[in-house]
Amino acid sequence: MRRHWAWGPLGRSVRRPDEWHDLLARARADREKRVIDGKSELADRSQILLPDRQSAELAAAARKDNPNAINALPLEYIDETLQFHPEWVVDKIAPRPVLFITYRR
Repeated sequence: MRRHWAWGPLGRSVRRPDEWHDLLARARADREKRVIDGKSELADRSQILLPDRQSAELAAAARKDNPNAINALPLEYIDETLQFHPEWVVDKIAPRPVLFITYRR
């Protein structure tokens, strides 16, 4: 099966184009709902974060016996994630490049 890539504000997405557009439509609908009632719809975290198989298994194992684990995220998280641009803050976190060279005899 040939994999198609959806392009978004953050670059290439691992979602198919129809999945990407569906996700953006859910975020848009949730944004409109939040304006009216101030509440964001909750969705299963895997619908928003879309982990790879290994990450999903590790996360499920970590959350398995944890009653405080978060298994649902507000759809508002999609907007917040799309608004995050690490390249805007990286120079404030590490203003100088650093190269460490180590050697052990």
